[in-house]
Amino acid sequence: MEKILLAVDGSEKAEKAAKKAAELAIALESKVTILTVVDEVNIQYSLEAAQSQLMEKLIEERKNETKKEGEKIFKKTTTLLKQKGIKENKITRVFKRGNPAEYICKEARKNGYDLIILADKGTGRVKRFLLGSTSDRVVRYAEISVMIVK
Repeated sequence: MEKILLAVDGSEKAEKAAKKAAELAIALESKVTILTVVDEVNIQYSLEAAQSQLMEKLIEERKNETKKEGEKIFKKTTTLLKQKGIKENKITRVFKRGNPAEYICKEARKNGYDLIILADKGTGRVKRFLLGSTSDRVVRYAEISVMIVK
C-alpha cells in the first residue's frame, strides 16, 4: 500500500482517523494525502444575489474564510501526522470546494490511492463536511477500499 487518502474536517473524530492513518502509513511505509472538502452548499449563491456587489463581497469573504479554515485543518493534521512519525515529504495536502463524498471518491480514483480513511461522522469547524451520510456515500461509491474510523 503506497498511497493513503485521509479525508478530514478538523473534528475530534477526524483526528482519530488521522491517528489511524499515521499508524498504517508508518507500518506500511505509505504516503498520506490530507484532503479537506468544503461543502459547496455553504458557498453557493443565487444568480440574482450575485449581481449585487455586496453579495459578491460576502461570497468572496466566505471563500477566504473556508480557505483559512482548511489551512488550520491541514496544519493541525500535518502536525499530528508528524508527531506520530510521518516525515514531511510523505505528506501532501488537497483542498476542494464541493460535495465531500463526490470529491473524496474522485480524488481517490484520479490519483490512484490504495485506501481512503475517514471518520464515521464529523462536526468540525468546516460545516457539513463529514456527516454520517458522507462516509456512507464514500463506502458505497468509492472504487477502492475505505476505512471508517469510529
